[in-house]
This record gives sequence, C-alpha cells and structure tokens, in this order.
Amino acid sequence: MDRKIDLLLNTHTELQDQVRFGDSKATAIITFKLVMLAFLRTQVGDINDAYHDGDMLVISLFSLFMITFMVSTIYILKVIVPRVMHNTNKRSSIFFSEIADLSQDEYIKYVGEQSSEELAIDYATQIHTLSKIMVVKYANIQKSIFYFGMSNICFWIAILRASLI
Repeated sequence: MDRKIDLLLNTHTELQDQVRFGDSKATAIITFKLVMLAFLRTQVGDINDAYHDGDMLVISLFSLFMITFMVSTIYILKVIVPRVMHNTNKRSSIFFSEIADLSQDEYIKYVGEQSSEELAIDYATQIHTLSKIMVVKYANIQKSIFYFGMSNICFWIAILRASLI
C-alpha cells in the first residue's frame, strides 16, 4: 500500500480511537453524576430541614449546585450525541452515511475505480472532519468537568452545613 495512504489510515484509526476514548470519559462522568444523585437522595431530609429553617447559605449552595450540575449535564450530553459532519460535495468511499446510500455493488465498483490519490484525499478529508469533531468533544468534556467540579463543591458544602444544623 502507498506510504501516504498508510499514514492517513493510521491517523484515521487513531482519531477514531480518540472519539471512543472521549465517549468513555463522558460515560464515566455520567456514572459519577448518577452516584452523586443517588447519594443526594439519602440527604434530602437534611436539605429539606435547612430549607424550612430558612438557612439561606444551604438554599443558595443547593441552588448553585443544581444549576452547575445541569450545565455540566448539558455539556456532557453534547459529547455523546453523535455528530455527522461531512463538508464536501464529492462522494466518499469511507464516510459511513455515503457508503450506506450506495448498493453493495455500487460501492465495490466505486472503490475499485478510485485512484490512490483520490483515496488519500478521501482519508485526509475524513481526518480533518474527525479532528474538528474531537476539538468540540474535548472542549465539552473540559467544560462539563469544570461545572461538575463546581457542583461538587457546592453540594458537599451544602450537605455539611445542612447536617450540622
């Protein structure tokens, strides 16, 4: 196989692995969020007591927790929602939605007719698209982690304060 295509194929494979790794990170964050909600359920009594006692610190912290928790959830859901970006007018032999539009015979014929240079351009286009997706995916992971960290701080201070009252 042509060295250029070999390099592009390896880069494409590594980017796909990075997409899966980002999705795994998102799944781990969602799991931690669910554990936190399960623990919150055990603390509802203390939070409710603090609310009825008018403890504004607990009320404010718990409100801030809910806001930052939801913002974090929105960002992490944006990570796992599939993105389909293909910004070219040319048919692709490696982009799944375009492959699916062809019959098996049409696809085999199309791939057979592609030159090495056309295949290299196809891979380069797909690599560029995956790279753009990865930039957005990892930015959303970072934002989600930031807001989740903020929600944790508010959560634990509110829980500690409510349990001490």
